[in-house]
Amino acid sequence: MSGKSAVVDVLTATFTALNVAGLTSLLGTTGVRNNAPDDPAFPYVRIEVPDEERWDTFGKAGKEQIVWAHVFSQYRGDTEAVDIVSKVIELLNEVAHSVSSHALARFDFERHFQGGDELIQGKRTTHRIVQFRVNVQQTS
Repeated sequence: MSGKSAVVDVLTATFTALNVAGLTSLLGTTGVRNNAPDDPAFPYVRIEVPDEERWDTFGKAGKEQIVWAHVFSQYRGDTEAVDIVSKVIELLNEVAHSVSSHALARFDFERHFQGGDELIQGKRTTHRIVQFRVNVQQTS
C-alpha cells in the first residue's frame, strides 16, 4: 500500500467535529474557518493546515500530524477566548472522529498557549492557540 496524505481527511474530521451548536453558539455567525477573513467579525476560530510526518506502524502506512486551532477574540479580557479554547478541547480531545481512507488512532490535546495579542480594526485582539497531535493509519 502506498502512503498518501491524510491532511484533507483530518481537516474534514476537524471541521465536522467543531461545526456543532456547542461551539458555534459561542462564535455567532463567524464560525470555524480555514482562512483569515479580510474584514473579520469576532470571535472566530481558524484551523491551520496540519504539518504531516510519516508514522508507519504494524505494517500499515500512517501519518502523524500537528493540528492548530487559532482562536481570535476582541472581547475585553481573555474570558471569551478561553471559553472557546475549552470548548475546542472538549470537542476534539480523545473523541472518535470519522476519517475517510484512514483509521484515526489518536487525536490528543497537547497544549494551549498565547499566540500574541495584536491590533485588528483598531481593537486589541486576543490570539490563543490550541495544539493537537493526530495519528492515523491508512485503510485504503
